[in-house]
Amino acid sequence: MLAAYNGDRRAAGAHTTDFLAAAREARQKACAKTPMDAVDCAAWTAALEDACTTLCLGGEGFIRGVDVDAAFDELASTFAAAEHQLEPLVLGFRTLASVVDLVPRAAHLIVLHRVFDATLQTAHGVAQLQACEPLAEEVLRVAAILAAEVREVMLKRGCLSLFATYLGVLGERYRPTIL
Repeated sequence: MLAAYNGDRRAAGAHTTDFLAAAREARQKACAKTPMDAVDCAAWTAALEDACTTLCLGGEGFIRGVDVDAAFDELASTFAAAEHQLEPLVLGFRTLASVVDLVPRAAHLIVLHRVFDATLQTAHGVAQLQACEPLAEEVLRVAAILAAEVREVMLKRGCLSLFATYLGVLGERYRPTIL
């Protein structure tokens, strides 16, 4: 793991960085049970927290080695599986914001990937959770990054109005950044 943080992918044994492997395994285990087991959901949440930490601590070599397509696939699956599980949703949006913020060209690639539509669908689907400030912060963080990078695409798809619905939770703090 330290080798991956330092950007030495050869020592880590991979050509690309799959920092969400543990989250994928935990999600699959948690979703295999109906209803979702609290212990498995906690393990899934911990794995997503580790993925966020890994992104934050990763060196340039690590960040450049992130497999964006695989990360977007896992995050789309996270959004689909989380439904109304608040912690995985918050951490999924936090991870997505970190990927599009830190990984070069990720913000431009997101609009070509199914995670973009999954993000919008999830943001629509959790309207009753809008009052949750951590979720609103992460949704708006994604919106702010994408508005700066791919504003025209977001305008064409009507995304800014969707994300603007979350502004009421946080007040004026994010308005100048997004709109």
